Amino acid sequence: MDRVPTPEAMVEAVHRVRGGALFALAFTAPSVLEPEGAAPRLRAAEEAIARLGTAFQIVDDLTDFEFDLGRGSHNLLVAQVWHRGTQAEREALKALLAGGSVEEGVVERVFPESARAVLDVAYREARASFEGLQALGHWLDPDLSTEVVHAIVGLDGVARMEALTGAE
Repeated sequence: MDRVPTPEAMVEAVHRVRGGALFALAFTAPSVLEPEGAAPRLRAAEEAIARLGTAFQIVDDLTDFEFDLGRGSHNLLVAQVWHRGTQAEREALKALLAGGSVEEGVVERVFPESARAVLDVAYREARASFEGLQALGHWLDPDLSTEVVHAIVGLDGVARMEALTGAE
């Protein structure tokens, strides 16, 4: 990896685009077809949904860590470890980037502190999404946002999420 962006830069430049903007596409037609008076509420809903998409993309980086590392793709967990990880995490990452074997479960065993920090970003994005939707009158309780983040992982990521959160 030539240059590893900061976690904040990655969220803004990658996750808000890949996840956030993708989810926000659902608002393209309504923003054109709805009356002008609906614009402020539509923008607020679009922002809330975009933040949920960002949370999904962040969690995707946790579940795809091994795959992303193997193909040399930028990954939020890599950025977190590179810039803010513990000394042990940074040394382990450097070994992996130098061609070390990337085994399943490496996130939980080797990078748990940084992985939890990345997960916290996803929690904040999802909560902000739910708060934005609730402010618009939607029934979603922001306290449910953590459970939604856990559900995002699908069957392949359940064990990882349980290991990172201590849930069973």
